Amino acid sequence: MNRFINYAHTGASAYAPENTMSAFRKALELKANGIELDLQKTKDGKIVIFHDDFIDKKSNGIGTISDYTYNELLKFDFGSWFDLKYKDEKIVLFEEFAKKFLSKDLTFAIELKTIGIEKQTLEIIDKYSKSKEDIYITSFIFEALENLIKI
Repeated sequence: MNRFINYAHTGASAYAPENTMSAFRKALELKANGIELDLQKTKDGKIVIFHDDFIDKKSNGIGTISDYTYNELLKFDFGSWFDLKYKDEKIVLFEEFAKKFLSKDLTFAIELKTIGIEKQTLEIIDKYSKSKEDIYITSFIFEALENLIKI
């Protein structure tokens, strides 16, 4: 199929804090037909959606995603940095995103920001997507891409 894809990069990040459920919902509201997002792994092995290396600028926490368990990350506010109306916006678990969005008629660009999440990412995609034809997994980490091919 040859169609124009209007990607909402990290969700509708000009309108809501990036890589949050508010940004993803806003993307649909604005009629985006694609969503780009970034995956990282928490200290306890959960896959969450977050772009930056450090959480300092996009939350009220400090450090990296891998410094914290998922439950510890839930204590941080990932929205106020953008606008106070997004106060207490939570980090998004990839599986929760997948449940709500992967069955929709959208194109997805999923970037792996770390090694070691390839298998789990594919399992979640398999579990929740209706078609894998419109899901593209990317990474700047060549080893992650090699691992995906092996899996």
